[in-house]
Amino acid sequence: MNTPLAINSDEILASHVITELKNKIDIVAFEKVNKGWSKVIKYRVETSDGRRLFLRISDINEYDQKKAECEKLEQATVLGIDAPIPVSFGLCNKGKNVYQLFTWCDGKDALSYLPYIKPKEQYSLGVKTGLTIQKLHTLPAPKNTESWGIWFRREMHKQIDFYNTHTEKSTEGDILVKYQLDNQNLLDGRPITFIHGDCNLSNIMITPDNEISLIDFSSDYGDPWWEFDSGSWGKEPIGPFVSGIFDGYFYGEPPEIFFKVFAFYGAYCALTALCAGISEGDEDGAKHPKMFLSWYENMQNLVPVWYIAQR
Repeated sequence: MNTPLAINSDEILASHVITELKNKIDIVAFEKVNKGWSKVIKYRVETSDGRRLFLRISDINEYDQKKAECEKLEQATVLGIDAPIPVSFGLCNKGKNVYQLFTWCDGKDALSYLPYIKPKEQYSLGVKTGLTIQKLHTLPAPKNTESWGIWFRREMHKQIDFYNTHTEKSTEGDILVKYQLDNQNLLDGRPITFIHGDCNLSNIMITPDNEISLIDFSSDYGDPWWEFDSGSWGKEPIGPFVSGIFDGYFYGEPPEIFFKVFAFYGAYCALTALCAGISEGDEDGAKHPKMFLSWYENMQNLVPVWYIAQR
């Protein structure tokens, strides 16, 4: 007797939602998308007229956030940013879920594409990415948004308190804490704009014509330079690509203040990884602070060595 194939609850939910959407859009095929870390259910769908679309299904509790994401994407595309364009948005599954339907972005993600091209090409694509992100950051935050300095100081001190209370002290952790406490004045007066919110290499697409497309936007607002936190670029930055991002964003070599702020946010991310490494037994997290500090010679040099190597 053959054992029936197991079908998980996400697949059942997606099947119901796609059946609902067929009343609005003539869907003829669909395929699950497994990339990404979020719990959002993702499918690529095809319509009878040959269009390929991207379907995201989320819990109803995220309705406001997902609506805001669609609104920000509409604004981004007006600026000429290559990104998924909202096609349809609404409730599904008897009001228990919310769906988003976007145009499909062709291409390969930077994480899988960059290791196979030359450093000069990596740098060139980085410049294009920096120019794209710079456009995105022209979208302002709402006027009632909390001060970035107040918000981030609160998050920073929570993390430092956690380190001091719940983890074993280490040379790396002490250096990271001291750097943040000594330089928290860098947060004063930082601007707030719309940011991508998760601009990692998996969410940067290289299109077939060698252009840049950004996917998986959040509805976040924040310091535009927080977009470049060191956690975005993986365990080890691809130096030419990230250096190109910086140079493209600033139309040339970044100012000194940028590197100070970038190092400050990097120290915060490294301490977060250290705490996770110790408290959750995450070996990769425990290794990140040492690697990060090696970029800066234990915070004695505020320009990362992989950027210097490109000059």
